[in-house]
Amino acid sequence: MRRLLLTIALGTALASSALAQTAATPDLSGIWKLNFAKSKVSKKNKVRSDTITITTSGDTIQFHYSADPKDRLYTYIVDGKERPIGIWVENDDFIVVKATWEKSVLVIEHIVRVPGQDPIHDIDRWSLLSDGQSLMLDPSSNGKLSYFYDKQ
Repeated sequence: MRRLLLTIALGTALASSALAQTAATPDLSGIWKLNFAKSKVSKKNKVRSDTITITTSGDTIQFHYSADPKDRLYTYIVDGKERPIGIWVENDDFIVVKATWEKSVLVIEHIVRVPGQDPIHDIDRWSLLSDGQSLMLDPSSNGKLSYFYDKQ
């Protein structure tokens, strides 16, 4: 009986923890259009895409960038584990990505490991604003940039 009560208590605690985690992570799904007026964009670097379609399924989040000359689809598993993206044949740089939630902020970290050098970390922070209709991208590569997207 004691073991049964302990098992029930542990199961309830784990379920509560999982529900709390889900409640703290917003659903970023939708079609998002870049709002140039609100954003601070780089004049020398072209914006990858002004329209992003985000879909979520459990811990998997996909970003579909609609742009010329071709569309791009990036899939992230938000579990804090490093996952390989691929190897660039030109210079054999090994790139991995790690996606995590920091409270309600989706953090996507690209890590480039070049032999003999310190790893290069490029971090994007995605935040759904309180109105639920605006999404902000804060890239770590340049603290002066910010991108605001409006839900379509």
